[in-house]
Amino acid sequence: MNPTLWKTKNRGNLIKTPSTCLTPSTCFFCGTCRPTPTEITAKGREALRRRRTEGKDPAHGGSAAVARGSRIAETQRAIAAWEAKNPTPPDSAVYFRDVFPRFQAVSVPAIVRTTGLSSSYCAMIRRGLRVPHPLCANMDETLTPR
Repeated sequence: MNPTLWKTKNRGNLIKTPSTCLTPSTCFFCGTCRPTPTEITAKGREALRRRRTEGKDPAHGGSAAVARGSRIAETQRAIAAWEAKNPTPPDSAVYFRDVFPRFQAVSVPAIVRTTGLSSSYCAMIRRGLRVPHPLCANMDETLTPR
């Protein structure tokens, strides 16, 4: 361990010292200048801004839009098919009694992989703050406890 990068603070915890943790402006091996992380971020943001003003936003057009649209359409078709088979809305008491305990028994990444929902939404499901659509709640049988 390089003693210039680490310093002991109360109770023996090691912390990085701010003055020695900054990225050097020259390459350690060849000595040439290299951009700082701030410069890299600024250049990336500038390139993205320039592409967006040219109408070439990489996140909202072309293959990204086609893939996103097909995923949304597939999900909507699955929900419509499920609702056609199940015209009566499910009871939330049944969810919290039967399904919710199974979501609590598995990790958030496992719920994400199984349901395809976002990590933040799955974390809210696991805490009981959100109730997923019954189509996703039925997938809980494929989840394995952590």
